[in-house]
Amino acid sequence: MLDRHLSWIAESLRVDLGRWIARRYKLLQDKEKVAHRLLHVNGHTFEHLREQWDLQQDAQMSVRKSTHPADRIRLSQLTSAFLHHRDGRTC
Repeated sequence: MLDRHLSWIAESLRVDLGRWIARRYKLLQDKEKVAHRLLHVNGHTFEHLREQWDLQQDAQMSVRKSTHPADRIRLSQLTSAFLHHRDGRTC
């Protein structure tokens, strides 16, 4: 009986999958239109947005690239704390 119920649920989800994908795609298109409109209204281009994103990524990665000893110590401490936390140990 459980197998039949699970099969019915799976079939129902499979049948609705196409509609779900269509709804998600429509929402994605709507969000994309709003984003393009906002870029246009603010006088920016997609290239400008890409440059800003690249700058943000560089800034976030700068701690790893830093040659300053204090930055390396902080990164080492953060890594160590993360590993201890992940393994369930206390610092």
